Amino acid sequence: MATANNRLAELELVIAVIDGGSFSEAARSTGRTASAVSKAIARLEQRLGVMLFHRSTRHVTPTEAGEAFAFRGRGIVAELSSLERDMAKDRPEGLVRIATSAVYASFIVAPLLARFHAEFPAIRIELCLSDRISALTEAGMDLAIRAGPLPDSSLIARSLGEVELVNAGRHASLPFFGLAYARTDAKWKREDAPFLADDGATIIAAVRAGAAQGAVPVFAVRDLLESGYLSDLDEQARFTEPFHIVYTGRAANLPRRVEIVIDFLARHGRVG
Repeated sequence: MATANNRLAELELVIAVIDGGSFSEAARSTGRTASAVSKAIARLEQRLGVMLFHRSTRHVTPTEAGEAFAFRGRGIVAELSSLERDMAKDRPEGLVRIATSAVYASFIVAPLLARFHAEFPAIRIELCLSDRISALTEAGMDLAIRAGPLPDSSLIARSLGEVELVNAGRHASLPFFGLAYARTDAKWKREDAPFLADDGATIIAAVRAGAAQGAVPVFAVRDLLESGYLSDLDEQARFTEPFHIVYTGRAANLPRRVEIVIDFLARHGRVG
């Protein structure tokens, strides 16, 4: 028999399918794959003994039973969310897991930790570091900090501003240190890069050490640019990239501890 947590997740999944109009949209909004959503709905239908959706090659529409299930379910989800928010309003506490890059964590989040802890001592933060994007719910994340244009999805986003990137280095003859994975913006591409890494922090470390040149955020090398140790090797190559906090679900239904972290970063963790 499904546990209470599983039943709530199934309920939220049915609502996501109805709101999105398809398994693929529900997958995007919940951080799953379309196949995983379809299988979860099928298991739920088998357990309930009713069909919740009519399926065709182009559309997924709720049956009468599916509409009824979702209607009552929305009230349950709203009531649970309201209960959690009311209980946590006065004493927000618990763990918030954030998926972010080592660059943002090191240069933006780390200097803010003492201030955050002084304001919210009962909230713990776990920073899970990777430059690569992974599905939030599958990775067990409450929110993520992502750089670059956001894909067209139902993820909710809060802007952290735009960061300026500069091709910095000690001199133009140094080898270029590039990213080992594709980025949306073509300005990141450099076919002749002899060094590659899937971690921007490593590239920044090499540039700061004078061992390579590379496209790095201005905030990560501002001190060395101002001192003259590093140079902007190609002013025409400068470009900007947006940063966002992204999370799933509606803001009104977020646990209070997650809402607090999002608001704190939106105020103090901007990149530009």
